Amino acid sequence: MANLSDILMEYTQYRDEQQRAIETKKAELQRSLPGFGELENARQKAQLSRVRAALLDPEKAKAYGEEADRMIEEIHRLLTAHGYPEDYLEPVHRCPLCRDTGYVGRKEKRLCSCVRKTLLMDAYAQSNLIDPLHQNFESFDLHVYDEELWPYMTKVHELCYSYAENFPHTEKKNLLFFGPTGVGKSYLLSCIVKRVLDEGHSAMKITAFNLFELFRSRHRGENVSLTPLVETELLALDDLGTEPMMNNITVEYLFNLLNERIQRGRHTLVATNLAPSQIKRHYGERLASRLINLEAAHVIRFEGRDLRLGKNQ
Repeated sequence: MANLSDILMEYTQYRDEQQRAIETKKAELQRSLPGFGELENARQKAQLSRVRAALLDPEKAKAYGEEADRMIEEIHRLLTAHGYPEDYLEPVHRCPLCRDTGYVGRKEKRLCSCVRKTLLMDAYAQSNLIDPLHQNFESFDLHVYDEELWPYMTKVHELCYSYAENFPHTEKKNLLFFGPTGVGKSYLLSCIVKRVLDEGHSAMKITAFNLFELFRSRHRGENVSLTPLVETELLALDDLGTEPMMNNITVEYLFNLLNERIQRGRHTLVATNLAPSQIKRHYGERLASRLINLEAAHVIRFEGRDLRLGKNQ
């Protein structure tokens, strides 16, 4: 997972690469373009004199700066006269706002939007969001549901949106979505996860099957850490009930994970095809109590036909 220091280091490396490319171009021009060497030497001399005079004699520093600017203009004219672009000796900036420094602002430095976007896209990838650009509240379309469900699904959407907007100060810590396949449970899980990530919180989405694979690897003694699942501020568990049931693994590990998150005050989302009564039979009262505790969770029923089949017809 990328962090801020990694990103800024990569920016520094890119700027260094650009500077090396410019020095290579200058060396080539020194050999092949008459007059360039004299102008470049004069520019460097004026620039160095400006830096030296900056503290002792601001007026001289200004004059040296103007001289350096004149030399740059002369270099530009020389380049264009011989078929080179005027910006031939300028770095190619990937971000024009921060000029690949990662920061903007003169008086108060702040992270550039390009860095924030990089961090956010990495967070999307780490959270296992499949399509964050389309699975979001802005793309939610009530009309994919049958008309008689519009009032109910409007309320469901509003509850999910409110949960994400107010995170982590939600009315209840957890949400449990249940209902048949293809009615939008996973979609709204992703919407919530994306919005929480956009606001700078940590979140992770994982299917029950992939979670089971982690449990099984850990049970076998493999070097698998469950710490990120415990510590992430928001954990979204999708397709609960589709994972294999193995003695001493499925129920035990899932209970321990949910219980640890409850004790730490973490938020958890769960989507399942199982109704609450089926959850109790499938996992037992002990685990079901961690999932269907109405004091800590909104339990939301989803209804309707399989929307994914509708798209393919």
